[in-house]
Amino acid sequence: MATHICARLYDFGLLSTFRIDAHWEVAHGGHLGKDHHAGPVCCNTGKVRDTTMPLRGQTICYRLNATNKYLTHMKRTPSSTTPRPSVDLFSPATTDWQKSPILAFDTWLVQQGFVQSSAEVYRAQWSNFTAWLTSQKIPLSSATQQNIEHFLLTLEIKQDQRQRYLRLIERVLGRVHRTSFGTENPATSVAQNPTQDWTAIATNEPTGFLDPEEYHHLVAQLCLELPPTLSAVGQWRELRDRTIVALFAGAGLKMAELQSLTVSCIFMTEGWILVESLDSRFSHRTKMQPFARHLIERWLNLRQRSGTAGALVFPATRAGRPMHKATVLRATADQIKQTGITAQRVERASPQTLRNSFAAALFESGQGTELVAEWMGFGQVLSAQRLRGAWDMWKERRRFASPVQPE
Repeated sequence: MATHICARLYDFGLLSTFRIDAHWEVAHGGHLGKDHHAGPVCCNTGKVRDTTMPLRGQTICYRLNATNKYLTHMKRTPSSTTPRPSVDLFSPATTDWQKSPILAFDTWLVQQGFVQSSAEVYRAQWSNFTAWLTSQKIPLSSATQQNIEHFLLTLEIKQDQRQRYLRLIERVLGRVHRTSFGTENPATSVAQNPTQDWTAIATNEPTGFLDPEEYHHLVAQLCLELPPTLSAVGQWRELRDRTIVALFAGAGLKMAELQSLTVSCIFMTEGWILVESLDSRFSHRTKMQPFARHLIERWLNLRQRSGTAGALVFPATRAGRPMHKATVLRATADQIKQTGITAQRVERASPQTLRNSFAAALFESGQGTELVAEWMGFGQVLSAQRLRGAWDMWKERRRFASPVQPE
């Protein structure tokens, strides 16, 4: 690796000396390369004594990490006699990306400052992508939106892992196309306006829903008065758990969104919930169904009266400690079991089932896919369209599975 980088910078006439200090490692013992020997190396440790190699423009120091795969530290020291070059040494040129996309990616990877574990994952992903392009005889500069979608469809991995592949490809090609090819990034088009449903995984289980009767029964049970025999702590926990189920089924929240929800994100007057995300693409708002709004209002009042600490809407205890995912799952399962729904169902009723049922209720009330996509926090309307198709198929299966009633 050091030989490649050294030779490349020398060929471009950008360096005058190459220094490796005694505490920095070399990928292979002996010397840096046949044409770029940097000095004696200790055969036992593979370390080079402090030395310099004449090149052309300035002194540069490199440090190879423990895996000897990536340069993890670079420091440029301007020569006292040579002005600093205006060219960015660590921005691969057009020819680099075209001729050697792996080496150009390694150079780009160094510039990003990723930790070693992340760098290894990204390099493996990029290698897979470029290997696929090579197998299809597609130059990197000619890769289209359809090519990238086809590649993603060939990956037998989960949807979120495909998303990670796309984010990396979009980030790298964004730099390449912006500085080299002068064209639009095709990976951005894949993310924003896909032409193929590359997020669908054939091995996924069918999307589950509550049927309308189950949904209405669940709502009625959640809104019942609390048992008077419960203690103060028991009432606090019972109403909290009912409201959790209500926001899954009546606001479409995800597990992580519910766990991190704060009181300031609830707008009772309008009935909105603001869902914030580190990725701004998934920050959105959703409107609560009337029953969910009723329960959250009851819960927030009880939460305040009981002196619950912290800003979390659903803490594990009145001291404000965050709820663990396992606790939320257990509370949801217990509440659904109490309604009697599970005794009649073959499929499991999970938080995702309740979230899907919220979308189904919107579809049944005549709402369009654009609004459902917004309230569910989908990054693409296509996801809402796919969910609508799953709901229609689910209803069709239920219709055929229902026994024929005698006339």
